[in-house]
Amino acid sequence: QAQATEHSIDPVVLARLTGGLGDVKTLKRMGADIGALFEDQFPHAFERETGFPIEIVYEGCESGLFTTMIEKVGTHYCSADVSIKGWCPHFVLACANGLPITLMASMLGALPEEITDPEERALSRIELDAAGMVLNKMASVLRYAMKGEDAGGPVLAAACNLPDREENEAEVGNIYVLFVRLHTQFFGIGSDIVLLLPQQTLLKSR
Repeated sequence: QAQATEHSIDPVVLARLTGGLGDVKTLKRMGADIGALFEDQFPHAFERETGFPIEIVYEGCESGLFTTMIEKVGTHYCSADVSIKGWCPHFVLACANGLPITLMASMLGALPEEITDPEERALSRIELDAAGMVLNKMASVLRYAMKGEDAGGPVLAAACNLPDREENEAEVGNIYVLFVRLHTQFFGIGSDIVLLLPQQTLLKSR
């Protein structure tokens, strides 16, 4: 009987009742907090790692099922699956391919005036290494916010072109995420970065 009752409950209502889906006001505040964290910390983390300055601005957040939100990321993006022990066993970070392409060109000695808008395309193997640096810094900024929590360091899968990404079993089912988008400017080239964070984890952490 209990099983039948559970299956008769609307999935959205069930997610709210079980702590997997937050209300709009709470999620907007969480998105803004994450945006402020990245605006404050990401440029420092990025420059320490690469030697290059970068600007970043929070653009907004959205709530939805993981399977829906991953489709909204964009075609020419790279991503990594991430876990932080003691905080979240699985979430996804992504960035537009223009950022690692421009970063790789800069690391190979291109002058600012020589850098132009990169073509929209998949990343090469060496550019995926540069993407891994970007995604790692994104993860480290999130970890920085957990000073008082008993959480480990972030563990990232190898960066891949988003169309090549394999589905993780942790994404299957009624999994709601907060989709957070930020915009970077690097040597005059604009690129977005994206976080897909399980709402159940965020709601437990607040």
